[in-house]
Parts: sequence; structure tokens; C-alpha cells
Amino acid sequence: MIVKGHARGVRGLASHLEDLVHGNELVEIVEMHGVYADTLDKALRIMGAGAENRNRAIYHGILRPQGQDDLSYAQAIRTADRMEHALGMQDHPRIIVCHIKPDADGKTTRHYHLCWQMMNPETLKPARDSWNYPKHLKVSKWAIKEFGLSPMPGKRKRPAMDHAEWQVSGRMKSLNKTQVRDFSLAALEVSRTVPAEQRIEALAGELAAQRLVLAKGNKLVKGLPTPMIVDPDGQLHALGRQVSLKVHQLDLGQMNGLPTIAQAKLLQEQNPELVQSVGEEWRASQQQMHGHVQAETHQLEAMLQQPQNSENLNNLEAVNRLRDLSPRRLWL
Repeated sequence: MIVKGHARGVRGLASHLEDLVHGNELVEIVEMHGVYADTLDKALRIMGAGAENRNRAIYHGILRPQGQDDLSYAQAIRTADRMEHALGMQDHPRIIVCHIKPDADGKTTRHYHLCWQMMNPETLKPARDSWNYPKHLKVSKWAIKEFGLSPMPGKRKRPAMDHAEWQVSGRMKSLNKTQVRDFSLAALEVSRTVPAEQRIEALAGELAAQRLVLAKGNKLVKGLPTPMIVDPDGQLHALGRQVSLKVHQLDLGQMNGLPTIAQAKLLQEQNPELVQSVGEEWRASQQQMHGHVQAETHQLEAMLQQPQNSENLNNLEAVNRLRDLSPRRLWL
């Protein structure tokens, strides 16, 4: 059962409670306690007459059973007693109104509106309504247990495991944000050591080795797609934000050949082993290239140590080639 409420003014409240237009078949006054008037509008105006702040003269609460549950008048009064005790509004003038309306299946359902005078009639001081959510929640739990009602729906759901298993599952989470950022920086550094036409392949391969998929984002920045990273949990991370660079500074072009975000998420969900195998193949190819680079570097260094004319064409080609290999050599 949903229990909620807030402070408000008198204006428009009576017309809302007596509304027969917006789906309400029947409106009944269940209780009018501490205030006496021949109409609901007059009763509410009396309750709000002495308020210092007219926008906070009435505390308006709602009791709404869920599903097939039903709350009788007697149960609504007991719940209102519990709620006013939790809110510190004992002996304040109170009105309870029932709205009866059909649901989507054609069955009649009812919910209740509770109205309290915020000002204490004895001390003439307004009641405090701060931190009212936990108070509402406490009343809702009491009514669910007392009357056998359905629990209040919410986004928070306890995992179907004990506390120890839940803690282990949290520690086993694939990658955290710090790891994604570190892997992105390392992959970008590697991609800067290869020719421009191989930069995307190197970046995607290094990320795949860490179980991350480089994807082509939907958003365009200055005509260039935004590079996105999809982690094993399907969460998105903007590459530019991870490495503190703008899209045009990454210099990845149109990123043709990369999967879309939807394709990358599907790949991580259905075939994560393929992602890791791609990364392993990339690393294996780089290890193989490492052997070729080392062998060629040693050969060129030996050639340069031989006494030759500095203007010899072979000598100059060796120097230039050694300069090309030096970035890869430093990385590998």
C-alpha cells in the first residue's frame, strides 16, 4: 500500500476532493473530526483560517491500496490514527474522504485522502513535516502487516541471495571506473605508436584485451562520431572523457568498421569470450611483430656501426628506418 503526503494550502483542495469528473464514481466523507461544517469546502477553510503560512495550512495525505487489495473505512481510520501519531499531529482537526473509481479491468477501487490542520489547536504552533518519507514508509509497513496487504512497489529490490553472497557478487563486478580509465589511457598510448591507418585497430585490440569493446557512438561532434567503450556489464563510457580529450583530438576519423553501441552491448551480453579472444589475437600479433622489430633493429644498428661514408644511401635509409622503429621499440 502506498502512503504519501505533504503540506499544502486550502485553495483548490475541496474541488479536488469532491471531484466527480476525473474518473471518480463516488466521493464519500468518511470522517470529519475536530471541525464542524455543512460542506467540505467550509470545513477546510476553517482548518486553514489561523495558519501563519496559507500555503502550508493543511497536511494532505493519501492511502492507496495496490492491486486487488481493499481498505475498509474502519481500516482507513486506524491507519490515519497511526499516521497522525507518526507525524506528531494527534488531536489536530482531521477529515477523511474516500474516492471510489473503476480500474482498468472495470472493477471498482477506492483510495483515501487524509487532511489534517497543520496548526496545533492548543499551542497554535504548526506541526513539523520534515523527514516525512520514512514516517510514511513506517505506516505503510504497519498497514501491510496488520491488514495483510500487498507490499509497496519500489525500485529498490533485495537480491535473491544472502548477505555474504551479495558482498562476493559486488567484489566480482567486472570493471570499475578507475580500471576503465587506466585501460583507456594505456590503449590510447599504444595506438599512438602505430601508423595512422592502424590506429583504430590498435585501440580496439588493446581495449578488447581488457574485455572492453570500442563502439561507434550515435552522437556527432563536428561531423565525427563519438567513440564509446562498452564494458562487460553493458555500461557505456565515453573514450574522450576517459582520456580527457575531445573527439577531434583523438583523431580516429569516421571509425568505419566499428560496431554500433547496440551491437557492442549484444556482443558483451551474448559472446564475451569472442571479445577476449580478439584481444588475445591482437596481443599475439603484436608479440610476433615485436620479434621482427627487434631483429630488424639489431640488424640496422650493426649496419650503422660499420665504417661507411655518412652520405651512403644505405646508411641514410638505415637511420630513417631506425627512427621509424624507435616508437614501437619503446612501447614493445
